[in-house]
Amino acid sequence: MNYDELINFKWGSKPQGKIKRKHLAKKWMFIKPDVGNLSPAPQIPFCSFNIVPYFGGYPSGFSKYEYCAWGTPRKIENAKLMGFTHFSFSGAGDLHNFHNYFLVKPSKDSVDVIKENYSLNGFDLVTPVYTIKTIVNGRCAYYKIISNENITLIPGFSGLTTKRYKSRIVNAHIKQNEKSFNINVDYSFLYLYWRVKIIKGDIVKVTESEITLSREAEFIISFSTYSEEDANSIIPTFNKTEAINKWQSYFKVFDVKESSNYKKLFYTALMFALKKPYIYDDEHIYDFATMWDVYKTLLPLIFLFYKKEASIITNNMLKLVNEDGRFYHANLFSIKKPVLSDQAICLINISLSTAAQYGVEFDKELAKKLQRNEIEYYLHNLDKLERTTYLLDLCDAITAYYNAYKIDLGLNKVKELINKAFEQDKVYLDKTSTYYEGNYSNYSFRVSSSTIYRLDNKAALNKALDKFFGFRGRNTHRFFKPVSTPVSVKVYMKHCKRFEGLNNEPDMESMYLYSYLGNYEKQNKVIRDVVENSFSLNNNGVPGNDDNGGLSSWLTFNLLGIFPIVGTNKIKVGLPFLSEVKAGNLIIKRHGEPRLYKYEKVLFNNKELDNNELTAEQVLKGGILDVYLK
Repeated sequence: MNYDELINFKWGSKPQGKIKRKHLAKKWMFIKPDVGNLSPAPQIPFCSFNIVPYFGGYPSGFSKYEYCAWGTPRKIENAKLMGFTHFSFSGAGDLHNFHNYFLVKPSKDSVDVIKENYSLNGFDLVTPVYTIKTIVNGRCAYYKIISNENITLIPGFSGLTTKRYKSRIVNAHIKQNEKSFNINVDYSFLYLYWRVKIIKGDIVKVTESEITLSREAEFIISFSTYSEEDANSIIPTFNKTEAINKWQSYFKVFDVKESSNYKKLFYTALMFALKKPYIYDDEHIYDFATMWDVYKTLLPLIFLFYKKEASIITNNMLKLVNEDGRFYHANLFSIKKPVLSDQAICLINISLSTAAQYGVEFDKELAKKLQRNEIEYYLHNLDKLERTTYLLDLCDAITAYYNAYKIDLGLNKVKELINKAFEQDKVYLDKTSTYYEGNYSNYSFRVSSSTIYRLDNKAALNKALDKFFGFRGRNTHRFFKPVSTPVSVKVYMKHCKRFEGLNNEPDMESMYLYSYLGNYEKQNKVIRDVVENSFSLNNNGVPGNDDNGGLSSWLTFNLLGIFPIVGTNKIKVGLPFLSEVKAGNLIIKRHGEPRLYKYEKVLFNNKELDNNELTAEQVLKGGILDVYLK
């Protein structure tokens, strides 16, 4: 199968702006930046190394838009192609240390792009000044450039070029050996060893910070985080077809039996999802930035369908433990110490318990010990859990730990903590607490391993959900222009307590709370409206920051028609958008028109499913899931 023909490589690279939203979506709250922050830069799965057509915009370098925290970002005036860099994030937000390194400039001035063609292993661009062909595999970037001007390589280049963020050039130590170069660069938060091998073309000039090549040149760049020798050893392994072969092996885990836009959207979302997290096991570099973005959907996707990578990820999570026995929750692609994030208390803990229930192979005895240490630490230091959401993190860690290992570290305490976190009716979280990237309503309908402990008042919960998703209430206002201060946003959020429409991740799983209430029709109505209103195959087809695969993996699951409840072995049945697909060993068939969303019946291996949910074991073992709609 030619997957290049199915994928929109520029998906999520433009803001949605004033798109017309229908039905429930008119009543949702879209306040965060409405752009996916994605780039067509080719790279192999779980690998950070890519080739970025660099326009300098926030935050990928490929973007032509300014930094924006609320609303639709402004376009940079006269944004033109400056050259090509490496290592940009896939859908990251404001992480400050931007991965745009080693600038290749085929012309002294920025240029327009006349023609462009992207694929899984590279791209071709035509400009008024030069043509360029690139190929990327795991650790190598191949360039073939024909230009009207000399070609400049600036290995110490780092950063962005927007009004808020400025690029910079740091010192590079360049050593030449005939037509090869070893280059060592300290970017302050990452040290890279580069290797450049000139295949064709002349070396015009070498200075302390630049290499100038002739107008027609062909060369390969490789890197290592360890040593010059490692960087040198990589170039002989360069293989032009490696990226295509790797992507095909990952895509073949799923076999979509139809030709439709949903099929194209599925493989597009899957491709962007599998760019993260970065795994360089041979150099002990892993990027779990940030766990908050990936623990609900991206990691469960990997744990279910990519066992080798799941094993590497989980075993290396066990190494991210600080002196208090707690886990570091964000390990950037960096030489800096990992981050102990208050925003992500217990999330690695929850993820490890999820992996254990999914049958991932890792050191479970060590995991049980380290996870227990962290849970017991917070149980004895509840004063450190400043936000009610942190109380939920701990509740989820305790219940997930029990689900995984059948060891009770405080299930009775979970009930107490939930009573403390929620208002008396257990519908809304404490309205006086502090919330990040949302308000109390966004977090109140979180679906997780501890959800079962807060279902006492189902009638009130169902009523609140109806209001949250817009089954009741007026249309909402949204910010189309960037807002310089969050004050107006916070005031609006205080009054508009609605679903963010996947514009952000705090409430991305909330529609599945309806399934705990037996209200599958409304669950599926929300899912349909999210997919139809928030996603498309267009360049502006992602509703908000993809957050390192958080949104793209959400879409991957929901197009399949299944969804993981993190910390449990429950896989909820949703609304299949594909008529038939083989996902690993599981075959999912949708019976009925694509526009339908009411269940007639849901069968697994010809037997009615209890609560319309599978177990992870059933998904892994395989069978046939038949979803009949009416």
